[in-house]
Amino acid sequence: QRFDAKNAMVSATSSGLPKRLGKPEEVAETIAFFASNRCGFITGHVVPIAGGWA
Repeated sequence: QRFDAKNAMVSATSSGLPKRLGKPEEVAETIAFFASNRCGFITGHVVPIAGGWA
């Protein structure tokens, strides 16, 4: 079966997932937080950036 990006997007947006694609700025804010002094007590954590798929 061939992958159809349009049908995959329609399927994803019809579920309980966000009704849009993620923005680079949204990922960058998370990266900036972990690179800052504000998260000095957080160690060894994995943050899935999957828009609800994880």
